[in-house]
Amino acid sequence: MRIKAVKTKASLDLAAITHNAYEYAKLAYEQEEKREDSLINQATQMTTYFSFVSVLILMIIPIIIFEGTLIPPKYTATVSVITLALLFASMILAVIAQWRFKYQSLSAPLKMFEHIIDNKDYFKTQEQRNKSFVQSLNTTWTSKNKNNDKRAKLIRASMIIFLIGVGFFIVGTFFAVISFLI
Repeated sequence: MRIKAVKTKASLDLAAITHNAYEYAKLAYEQEEKREDSLINQATQMTTYFSFVSVLILMIIPIIIFEGTLIPPKYTATVSVITLALLFASMILAVIAQWRFKYQSLSAPLKMFEHIIDNKDYFKTQEQRNKSFVQSLNTTWTSKNKNNDKRAKLIRASMIIFLIGVGFFIVGTFFAVISFLI
């Protein structure tokens, strides 16, 4: 007995399938927008950390350098300058990460409208409209994704340099205590 393949409306419903792709495209774009906001917020937090730690170091220096101290002022100055230079480099990277990079945005609404009217034969079916939307969104998503990847690398480098700077200061302080005070 031979079973005949029955084509159901569900298997041929291209409009539903393209609508699904349309929804995924919107979701991907919204996630990339949220990622951009999150990365910019993280970069802003890095500049705040830089400010806080820099002020802390600059407040500690006068306490350490006083008349009759056993820790040489040159040593303190050297450790502080190197630490502040690393923190400053971290801050610069964080500020660059906050930059609003150019990206490929969607066309102006009126321009899109005119394009649709000029090519109305192409936009007759829902499938074609969904495909057009996905294609339009893809260009913008790709551009934003590339910029967000740059931001993520800058923030990662900023964090690494920040942690190296703080670590250098802590190690320098312990070394000073062990070498000069004990």
